[in-house]
Amino acid sequence: MSLMRATTELPEGELVGEYRIGRVLGNGAFGVTYMARKGEESFAVKEYYPLVATRKNLDVVVKDPKNEYEFNWGLERFAQEAELLKNFDHLNVVKIIEIVKANNTVYFSMPFIKGKTLTDWIAQHHQPPLEAIREIFVPLLEGLRHVHAKNIFHRDIKPANIFIQENGNPILLDFGSARYDMGRRSQQLTVVLTPHFAPPEQYHTMGPFTHAIDIYSVGACIYNCLTGAPPIEATARFRDGGPDIYEKIADNFALRGVYPFYFLEAVDKSLSYHYHQRFQEAEEFIDALMGQSRAPRLLPPDPGPDPEPPTTIFSDPKKRPPSLAVFQNIASLLAAVFFSLCAALGTLALIFILAGQWDLL
Repeated sequence: MSLMRATTELPEGELVGEYRIGRVLGNGAFGVTYMARKGEESFAVKEYYPLVATRKNLDVVVKDPKNEYEFNWGLERFAQEAELLKNFDHLNVVKIIEIVKANNTVYFSMPFIKGKTLTDWIAQHHQPPLEAIREIFVPLLEGLRHVHAKNIFHRDIKPANIFIQENGNPILLDFGSARYDMGRRSQQLTVVLTPHFAPPEQYHTMGPFTHAIDIYSVGACIYNCLTGAPPIEATARFRDGGPDIYEKIADNFALRGVYPFYFLEAVDKSLSYHYHQRFQEAEEFIDALMGQSRAPRLLPPDPGPDPEPPTTIFSDPKKRPPSLAVFQNIASLLAAVFFSLCAALGTLALIFILAGQWDLL
């Protein structure tokens, strides 16, 4: 979905505090991000400029007076959350350096980092190795745990908001949706999400909103890495009262030939439709991805005569050794074949003996 604004963004060369604005790096529902310079250093500067606003000269103003309350409330939240994010100090979470008030709005600066988005990385890596995926998502989940500890939800984790530096370090970007938990105030500002990466509860203004929202989105990003495409949109998983049509990647034999079974199960669990069936915290997801704890199946397996062994060493069914019952069945079959052969040979011998006696007569 393209985001259309009534007027252009800030002109290049304009000063915001000590930052000289350059080209536009990107825009979203709540703001515009610019390339900027301060002295000899490069920065990314984000401006609070929601879709309900327009620009009058350089000032950001509300387009319709009926949206003024939401605009001002959002502006206050932007400044408050920017102050909170400024205190974040984690290698895998974007760092806010300075907050500037100008042009009837608020700006904040971040380091300008070189690299590529996960979107670009996925396009260049078909079925990447397990370790390459872990090197991205384990540190990213560590950063997300740091964010959740501050009681903040990102609410828009997607490949475009994950940046991979030239040294391979992943950084979680764009906390725009986190800053604007508008609650019941404005439908237009509240329901902000990216289809295929948002869980079902995010489509509702009443939630429930838990850490499992971001867990789902991270799982969708990993799914995208493994398959080259995002998972089915959450709202399309149930049709006409039928069963969940999400296809578990743990049941995909092609992927099971590339990735450990427990790893694929963990991704499936993170994408559970119901939030209480997902991992509730980032560290649980990390443990499952590393094979340190087994993610249970989302649905109980069919009952059978041979329960699975209680160990996790053979978590992949293709590598699990045959059970005792299998050996017993094979032995019984071989015994039956052996006795059948003996009976046939005995019958032939009796025929030859009788035939010989008939010739003597």
